[in-house]
Amino acid sequence: MLFDSKLNARQQKAFDVVFRRGPDRVARGITPKDYTKISKCPARTAGRDIAGLVEMGAVARVPGTATRNARYAIILPRPSYDTGCSGLSDRAQALFQSTGTDGWLYPANPAIRYDGIIVAVDDQHAIQQVAPQAFVAHSVQVLGDSPQVGAVVSIHHGRLTAPEQQEARSTNKKRKPCP
Repeated sequence: MLFDSKLNARQQKAFDVVFRRGPDRVARGITPKDYTKISKCPARTAGRDIAGLVEMGAVARVPGTATRNARYAIILPRPSYDTGCSGLSDRAQALFQSTGTDGWLYPANPAIRYDGIIVAVDDQHAIQQVAPQAFVAHSVQVLGDSPQVGAVVSIHHGRLTAPEQQEARSTNKKRKPCP
């Protein structure tokens, strides 16, 4: 994630869950009620955590949302390519530019699960859309399989998973019977 070193465990979990749910969910943002459910914390703690996210520039309050029903947009800052701190190779940037899509490209963090559509692949990189105008560059050498352009996949710790496989795994989990 973009703010990894600054996030506490609850904030990291909330961002992971929102990004795992796909580009539409990221575009919708997060509310204090969502945050409370995801992080399993009291409303006051959620408020303090969200205030911290606003302060560090990770989220911004959507104008026009009421205090009780505030919605916070997730801010995906544009990486600075000219400073050399983006962590992306020139080849990954060229592959992204060849797609003709409008947005920003970030290096993938293997510890985060990314869900979305693959928009470009070459022998070194796979570009995945994870939010509107936000794309992630994965190293193909790290991935076990080479993804196909147009495939909707989940990538986590170098493992590629199709949505059907995720659903099959979640339905196979044993659930405790209700009393």
